[in-house]
Amino acid sequence: MSDRYFPTLPEGFVPTMMSLRAIIQDDPDFFSDPECPYENEDRRLLAVALSPRTDGVPSLVTAAAYDEDFEVTDEEIAGSIEELYRSLKNFGVQVQVDGVDPKDRAAYFRMAVALTDKIITLREKAVRLKDWKQFQAMIMDWLEGVEPDVRTDLIDLLAEWGVES
Repeated sequence: MSDRYFPTLPEGFVPTMMSLRAIIQDDPDFFSDPECPYENEDRRLLAVALSPRTDGVPSLVTAAAYDEDFEVTDEEIAGSIEELYRSLKNFGVQVQVDGVDPKDRAAYFRMAVALTDKIITLREKAVRLKDWKQFQAMIMDWLEGVEPDVRTDLIDLLAEWGVES
């Protein structure tokens, strides 16, 4: 048996923290607002714990996923989007089953709608990026078989249209 002490989390704690995290991603100055009802020490701790860092040092929230040599493939992006969506759906089931306070449940669903919209947008961007890369590869393969003067004419035409080569 472990000597660790695990304090009881107040009911609705996790959905509330997820809501706050989503809010400060859109409004980084949320805790600085003079109308913020939280005590100054609570504001400071929440801001440190939930805010994404921009100075290269991970916040408490992003520390586990922080990697200095971060590179990602299209497949990893698509997989991450799908994983995020599944997590959101699973958490929604948990919120409904666990008897969460109606206010926290409402906050979750507002956040879920916003996140779902962002997930759809990210998924569309990932698909467009993949399609664009396939298109570029097809054009480059085609250009390999084209006479040099035709290739030059195409590059000049693209330059007239404002497309960088």
